[in-house]
Amino acid sequence: MAARSRFVTLLSSGSSHVLSSGVASTMAANRSGLQRGTILNMVMAWVLTLPAAIMLSAALFFIFRHTF
Repeated sequence: MAARSRFVTLLSSGSSHVLSSGVASTMAANRSGLQRGTILNMVMAWVLTLPAAIMLSAALFFIFRHTF
């Protein structure tokens, strides 16, 4: 189980990702009914976080570059 936790932590990009993946892993381990919609939302958050951060930082870069 410790190896799985390290693997999830390496894939996660922020504290929210770590927390939600920890909760989901606990629910899956206890077989307490992890819903498919929850898993899809977590995957979409992982997939979209980095591109959204890249686009936001690029936009701010160009705005501040032309402003100052």
